[in-house]
Amino acid sequence: MTPLDMYLSQASSVRMVEDPASLDVLFLKRVQSKVKHDGTVSIMGRLFELPPQFIGQRVEPRYDDTGIYVYDNGVQVATAVPVNFADNARVKRALSFREMSTVKEES
Repeated sequence: MTPLDMYLSQASSVRMVEDPASLDVLFLKRVQSKVKHDGTVSIMGRLFELPPQFIGQRVEPRYDDTGIYVYDNGVQVATAVPVNFADNARVKRALSFREMSTVKEES
């Protein structure tokens, strides 16, 4: 039996999807990453920022050509954005990492 014959013998079982866009999430690439202390993850050699609540956690970023999305238990909970190094260099921080470590030791 050829592949075409096999398909035609089961064609009555094939169901069409009403909204083809709903299939896009099923074909997202998936990786497991740990969010670094600065709220970033590395995907495909590029850094992406996540909301602060994910710092230190393992997350499941899913991505395609249009974006990077963070999923928890199969539900999209956040969207990652590329790190803008020019803006990131000018951000004024309250404490440096060295100062943060001395504050923790004093506590």
